[in-house]
Amino acid sequence: MKFIDKLEKIIEQYKDDTVERTNGTRLLGPGEIPKSRHMLFKPLTKEAINDELITQYKNKFPEEYIKILMYTNGASLYTVRLNTEKFCIAHNMLTIFGLPRNPPYSRPDGEEPYSLKIEDLGRHPEISKKWLKCARCTRNYVFGRTLEVFIDTESQKTFLVERNTNNILGAWNNLDECLCSILDELINCEEEYAYKK
Repeated sequence: MKFIDKLEKIIEQYKDDTVERTNGTRLLGPGEIPKSRHMLFKPLTKEAINDELITQYKNKFPEEYIKILMYTNGASLYTVRLNTEKFCIAHNMLTIFGLPRNPPYSRPDGEEPYSLKIEDLGRHPEISKKWLKCARCTRNYVFGRTLEVFIDTESQKTFLVERNTNNILGAWNNLDECLCSILDELINCEEEYAYKK
């Protein structure tokens, strides 16, 4: 997948500025706020994907998404520092959902992916149940507007939808094309921004 190739290039870029946690999480460009520029999680095994996703999901689970989860169990990419008048926060420009491996209060290092199972539940009622929500992003540096990535599990077409609406803002033939397009937009993303909606 071209998306995985792009992740490999990001990892290579940060090869001398990486911290690996005891749970396998990789922090690329570690800091304070944000905790890192990019965060990649320990890959899922075929067994975990089969037992916790494929057999539990009522629709066919997308093959491209499986490939991503076997490479990284979710990711937080191009994390920026947002400055408001009173405080600053970390904001992921692209978040790939995964499967948390430890409960919230027993996480050795504290970092876990956003849960696919939880995130997929929240959708506008007019969005098909055959669509799987696998990621979210921010485009054009409009930080108060969250966009969500859905895969049509029948056609594999992938859509970018404004959160809590059925407003489709982009469409691609597959997940790989979609995620590559989003990453390409973020290539010149600054590390710090003033918060704006």
